[in-house]
Amino acid sequence: MRCARSRWRSFLAALAALVVATGLALEAWCATDRARAPGRAHDVAAAEAAARTHPSAAAYERLAGAALAAGRASDAATAAVVASKLAPGDARRAALAEAAVDAALRATLRDGVRPVAGVGAVLLLALWVAGARVRARTRAREAAIAGALARVVLAVEGEGTSRGDRAQLTAATTALVVDVHADPVLDAVPDRPPLVVTLSHGEAGRTVRLAPRRDVGGGAARFRVAGDALREVLAHAGRWRLLVRMDGALLGTAEVVVAPRATARAAA
Repeated sequence: MRCARSRWRSFLAALAALVVATGLALEAWCATDRARAPGRAHDVAAAEAAARTHPSAAAYERLAGAALAAGRASDAATAAVVASKLAPGDARRAALAEAAVDAALRATLRDGVRPVAGVGAVLLLALWVAGARVRARTRAREAAIAGALARVVLAVEGEGTSRGDRAQLTAATTALVVDVHADPVLDAVPDRPPLVVTLSHGEAGRTVRLAPRRDVGGGAARFRVAGDALREVLAHAGRWRLLVRMDGALLGTAEVVVAPRATARAAA
């Protein structure tokens, strides 16, 4: 579930970034159109009056340049098209009309994308804030786990001995009980990861991993090494190192010794 939310969050962030980038590109393009306009924005009123009073290709051309500089791309395109029609053989005015129509199209697209880009910017900000909170919680969790310790108490069912974090197993051992007493600081850890217990035999190169436990009631969790897991342990004599981890951090260790005769019986 958490991975699915993360994928959706990444997808929304990428989509919002694309919309915002498109909006910014259109804004920059339209600003360039205004800057390159062959006119001045404050001449629009005078150019409109001149075009109404003395309609000519030159008058409408001046109106198109002033309107584009003023950010009125649609009016600029209309005036440029009129100027081109008043001078049908003028290739330069035809090119200006085409450029003005393109600028008007870009301005129309900008106006349509602008509110969506605004929503995208707000969404990006919200996702960034949410991500910052998640990262802060993750850092707090990692710091709490890194500084935590766990006390391991072993108990043997059947034949064998145990004392604190040390146990010796024989062929008649029926189960090894592992009680993990976690540091109370872990009770306040948000989204606490599960406890993971593994037994590792360095000389034999064997590892037995027990089922993780997330429910640490009262700061304690009980694991049982029995069945196939116990047979795997008894099959290799010597010292097994028991490791208790949470989110990759080592919380506690213990030692389990398997008698050689237990190994011989397990193999038989």
